[in-house]
Amino acid sequence: MSEARGLEQRRREAVRRAVRIALIVTSLAGTPAALFTYASIRVGSPWWDGLRSAPAIVAIVLFAWIAFSMAAMLFATLFLSTICPYFERKVGDIETFGRGRALLRQHRALDDLARRLGVAPLSDFGFADDLDGETLVWHDPADGLVTVNALLLALSEGGCDIRQKASIIADLRKVADALGKACEKGIRFCLLYRPGDGTSAQEWEVRKGTAF
Repeated sequence: MSEARGLEQRRREAVRRAVRIALIVTSLAGTPAALFTYASIRVGSPWWDGLRSAPAIVAIVLFAWIAFSMAAMLFATLFLSTICPYFERKVGDIETFGRGRALLRQHRALDDLARRLGVAPLSDFGFADDLDGETLVWHDPADGLVTVNALLLALSEGGCDIRQKASIIADLRKVADALGKACEKGIRFCLLYRPGDGTSAQEWEVRKGTAF
């Protein structure tokens, strides 16, 4: 299986996982909310007085908040996921975390372009995830720079029929800056697929590398 297909598989698994979580949490929240609301309606006379009662209002508001949160999580997984450089140790003064959405959306086209240019595709540098218990494969940032700079030159010169070109160039410039600083410090990297846009301090305590 190629790395590009591996990335597609990771994306599908992330979406399926988000859908399962959203359905389970929404169902668990919806059942008591429905029961509270139904009980309040039955007690009320007329029924809309029961619907306006404190228990019913609290149940409905809580359910709506949970449903909205689950919808936001699913939206983030579908549309806000990214590809970012992941380093053995802190590089510092880089701006790649939270970026890379265009790189993810157009990764197949970028890999095809890299092969036509005779350089390694971006997917050659990823996408193992240590949070999933996978073994990370670290790469020399100089090798990554060869690919990133070749893509930047080709995209900047025009003639490449790739959507979101401006966003891709902006992402690649940030990656090039990060890899250049990693070269100066001798810090190896790989590329990481991150579903959604959320993070926490606990995530970076568990991870073996860093995106910063």
